[in-house]
Amino acid sequence: MVNLAAAIFVMTLQLVGLGAGLPQVMAPSYSTQAVEAGHDGVVTVSFDVIDGYVINRVPAIQLKLEAVDGIVLAESSMISPEKDPKSDDVYYVDVPEFDVSLKAAKAGEYEIPGTLVYFFCSKADGFCSRQIVDVTVPVTVK
Repeated sequence: MVNLAAAIFVMTLQLVGLGAGLPQVMAPSYSTQAVEAGHDGVVTVSFDVIDGYVINRVPAIQLKLEAVDGIVLAESSMISPEKDPKSDDVYYVDVPEFDVSLKAAKAGEYEIPGTLVYFFCSKADGFCSRQIVDVTVPVTVK
């Protein structure tokens, strides 16, 4: 009976995960160039990966952004390409960037909330997991 209870506990942990115990392996960085009010602009989102980890190409990296008053997004959901010409396995050599195309009517500082979803693996022990991270894309409009 104890073995059955332990097995159910372990299976439950695998299904719900222990996200709080996982490191944030991939951190976004944002271009700082100001966007001109009334014109199309782009904020580039790039990523830094902690040494010792790799980012899977499949499933793709997803960036989903929420609508913000004063900003019109060309697209609110972006997916990374599965191809990486430098890669000979299932991991990115160069993690792709996302270009967030937008237009703002007036000058100001904006923050676009969103969610970043990706899969990573630890080189040391082969542990792999999905990571879901809340992000905020800063936009300066002049």
